[in-house]
Amino acid sequence: MESPIARAVHRIARLTQSRMQGIPSVGAYIYRFVARGLLRALHELVAREVASGCSMGCTVLDVGCGPGILISSILSLGSRAMCIGLDISPKMVELAREEALTRGIYQLVDLVVGDSQLMPFRSRSVDIAVSTGALHHFPKPRNFFSECSRVVRDKCVVYELSFDVPRDEVKRMERILGVSAWLYRAAGILHGVPRSDFLAGSMARELRESGARYSLEFLGPITKVVISPS
Repeated sequence: MESPIARAVHRIARLTQSRMQGIPSVGAYIYRFVARGLLRALHELVAREVASGCSMGCTVLDVGCGPGILISSILSLGSRAMCIGLDISPKMVELAREEALTRGIYQLVDLVVGDSQLMPFRSRSVDIAVSTGALHHFPKPRNFFSECSRVVRDKCVVYELSFDVPRDEVKRMERILGVSAWLYRAAGILHGVPRSDFLAGSMARELRESGARYSLEFLGPITKVVISPS
């Protein structure tokens, strides 16, 4: 997974994705299928973390919400949060609206078509922001990090898949996820950001230049960036 071929494939995939303004219609349906399968364990993990730190009435922003699977997972845990989903793809927002209606949670969800690098929200207007697997789509990550720091009162947690991780960490994470973490590691080649980029590469530079205060956490093939409010 750490071979030159894997890195070359990753660079091509990331360059292509960062040039796209949102996932097109056909891709949105494919992503929803993947999110309900491969990414389900990740969404459940994130949902538990969000719900545990969210009191009644708090506002949760899902940046790059896609088809709304994470929002549905958060509210399925009994959280009485108000959830906002933001995505630049109109088709994704349409699918998220369909998900909310199907799950009977539409009254607790607000869905917005907008740019994650220039969010249409007031400063410190949400309690918690979260983003899963969207970072590699952003052409200017520093703007995204800066915006996350601006709009939150508590924190923003960004989750991204990374393929360049030690095997022992992957095995430990399998026990937590309950699924093959090797699949997440492989998915990180096409849809993710290498851990090395966060430590000393392009993403580390983007974080520094954003001016945001942040910390990094590593959960096997999952990298977490915790951003504090500005």
